[in-house]
Amino acid sequence: MLRLFSTVSILLSRSLMSDFRLASTFSSLRLKVVSKYPISL
Repeated sequence: MLRLFSTVSILLSRSLMSDFRLASTFSSLRLKVVSKYPISL
């Protein structure tokens, strides 16, 4: 039971980290686009 919980938490943390990475790259891309083309996205 404890092993299953640890595996689930590890998988969750990995997916959260990848989501955070995707979000940060997306926000930086959006910032670049906004600085090039001053329109509200």
